[in-house]
Amino acid sequence: MKKTAAVFVLLAIITVLFAACGRADLTAEEFFETARASGFTVEDVTAELEGNVETALLAYTETVQIEFYVVASERQARQAFDENHQTLSTLQPQPDIDKGDKWAGEAEGEYRVVTAAQKTFLYVSAPPEEKEQVDSFLEAIGY
Repeated sequence: MKKTAAVFVLLAIITVLFAACGRADLTAEEFFETARASGFTVEDVTAELEGNVETALLAYTETVQIEFYVVASERQARQAFDENHQTLSTLQPQPDIDKGDKWAGEAEGEYRVVTAAQKTFLYVSAPPEEKEQVDSFLEAIGY
């Protein structure tokens, strides 16, 4: 009986740990602050998209551009990911990363990343030599 209880407790702990590893919605404020702290200039470009998104932020340096969108639903984020994933996969059929919610690789001479998590969508374009900077930033924001 004690072994059964211990197994259930262990399974409960493992379940909680796996749930905690999933990406939570990154807020626009968190993206903004982390990007600025990482040396990016950040602009709110939501008004330019006329109601198609809840929030649109553009983080950039002289060479790197990161677009961050908060949309109305997970379905909308997934649709944006799927459309960009299809285009990038056509340009580069063998990327560095191609898993369910993230694509990363070189396409048309640029290092590109497209990823979605819950109600957010992110698109990156940078020279290949900036890959480490991009990947470090994405890790910092949990993407």
